[in-house]
Amino acid sequence: MEKEDRALQGTENAGMFWGVVYFLVFAVLLIRIINIWRAAHSQSFDWAGISENGMNLIYGILPGLVGLMFRKTLKKELNRGMLSDRTYKICNWHIALLLFFTYMGMMAPTGPK
Repeated sequence: MEKEDRALQGTENAGMFWGVVYFLVFAVLLIRIINIWRAAHSQSFDWAGISENGMNLIYGILPGLVGLMFRKTLKKELNRGMLSDRTYKICNWHIALLLFFTYMGMMAPTGPK
């Protein structure tokens, strides 16, 4: 009886999780843009508000961009033979999982309404 590699459990779902992560990035950005639009029409903006909302948009997309860049770097290293297929699968799975939970946390409502 052959023993399964426990580190590879779940890695076959990495592609699906990346699709969900891309959707969540889009959803988070859309929610943040709508919130900025509402704030812009309900009150006058000052420089502090403009910079805060600009950083809010950047913080919404930054984790996804960093994760995508890291994934592409891993893929390049895999193609060069500098990284094993097993390590790529494990890292790809964990990056997607980390980004999934990051963006789910960003979608949760915060603060009093």
